[in-house]
Amino acid sequence: MRFINKAAKTITNATNQAANQLDNDWGMFKKALESNNNNTLIEAINPTGLKDKVSESKERKGQNALMYLITTMNDTEHNNLNLENNLEIIGKLKGQVNEVNEKDGKTALMYAADMGVVTGGNETTTEVINTLVQNGADLNQVNKKDGMTALMYAAKAGHYDGVRALIANGADPELKGKDGKTALETAKDNLSPDDFKRVKIAFEDAQAELGAQIRADRANRMKNFLSGNIKDAFNSETRNKLREKQKAIGQNIRDVDSTVQSFIPNLIYGNKKNTNNTR
Repeated sequence: MRFINKAAKTITNATNQAANQLDNDWGMFKKALESNNNNTLIEAINPTGLKDKVSESKERKGQNALMYLITTMNDTEHNNLNLENNLEIIGKLKGQVNEVNEKDGKTALMYAADMGVVTGGNETTTEVINTLVQNGADLNQVNKKDGMTALMYAAKAGHYDGVRALIANGADPELKGKDGKTALETAKDNLSPDDFKRVKIAFEDAQAELGAQIRADRANRMKNFLSGNIKDAFNSETRNKLREKQKAIGQNIRDVDSTVQSFIPNLIYGNKKNTNNTR
């Protein structure tokens, strides 16, 4: 019994130590964000495995470190990093990019699309979305709680820069939420006519640009394919094969000419002999 009690106490102490370490790690992470100390922040993330541990912190409403980073980019009180440093930290935290907040079902990309991101007074949603996608964010991941995608969040909130960036990266505008509506239909239901018009233009422009990119890519691939075939046709080995074929064809033509030349006189004189004999 004494052994069991001792083991239980050991486990409790270890749990408390882990919790304290978690609080210390998270405190260092928050302090580095607030103080614009990028070096300290990177030190906090890399060697200690902070990116795995901070996701358990209670004070962030279920958010992992990447989600917290995204949602504080509009808040200089809690995140004083410049855009470049924020984007660098997104890359450092890419292991969390598709994790889901169990409380609201969102991913980091959904937070960026929903809130729109501003740093230094400038709209930077596009840069944040591009960086998240480059680090493996699932563009069409569906929130199991409300059935929405990142594109639906951006459209509903009227963030046309986010809409454009998401579609340019390959988000599917035809997906439907639990209500059976697409992102554009969701925007129409939730925005003023002027805001909806801007979002609709963003949809149309982004899809047109994506279509142009696809057509250009196809044209380039066809050009490269044809160029490759033409180059092949003029390499030495192929030229030799062509010459051999030409020689063979030429020889066949000469053989045919010779046969015809010998056949025609026989045909003419043979016919005359036959005619004479008939007479």
